[in-house]
Amino acid sequence: MQGKPDVGDSNLAARSAVITYGVVLQPTLEVEGINTSTDKAADTAVYLDSFEMSEVEFKTTGNNADVAFPGVAEVAVMKSGGTPSMGTCGVTMRTLLSGKQHYPALAAPPNNLKLSNPLEGSGYYDYSADLGGRIITDKLWFYGGYSEQKLTNGQVNFFGGPDAAGCWTCGDAKPANVITSLPEFNYKISYQLKPSTKVLFF
Repeated sequence: MQGKPDVGDSNLAARSAVITYGVVLQPTLEVEGINTSTDKAADTAVYLDSFEMSEVEFKTTGNNADVAFPGVAEVAVMKSGGTPSMGTCGVTMRTLLSGKQHYPALAAPPNNLKLSNPLEGSGYYDYSADLGGRIITDKLWFYGGYSEQKLTNGQVNFFGGPDAAGCWTCGDAKPANVITSLPEFNYKISYQLKPSTKVLFF
């Protein structure tokens, strides 16, 4: 991805260009055969949570003719319900990188770095849960899931109140936090129309 490194999901919900071999090219991002990077909602962000995927393949070269543009091509398949019901849940919490200290080399000239964007409060968390199963044996299945990532961190030069002297832009003014939340819902209905034909709604 183009831009600063995504340390600990610190770029959460930030859209960055995809780089392939050092060049910004047009990615082809397919979910269940639908190119999400060229659909009518392409002016909004399309995010994929690895939790909801059963299989994903990325290719940067040797693509077939159905990939119209040079660049990374992704084929993703969502989880599906199965004959035995199944469900999973998971939680990831992270309070790393929350210190405000810096290495002496960063605090010294020419960097003079005095402030940081530390994780605050709960910092970063990612939780998810899903459930899938059959509706009609060997004919109709369901799958659904929910996940959310949330990041709370400080931001340099973003203040929530003045200092003791009433200055809002001074270095000792009360810092404020930026809260970024990325909830995701996903669902899928699979119907075996004929032995050779399956219909999906997701």
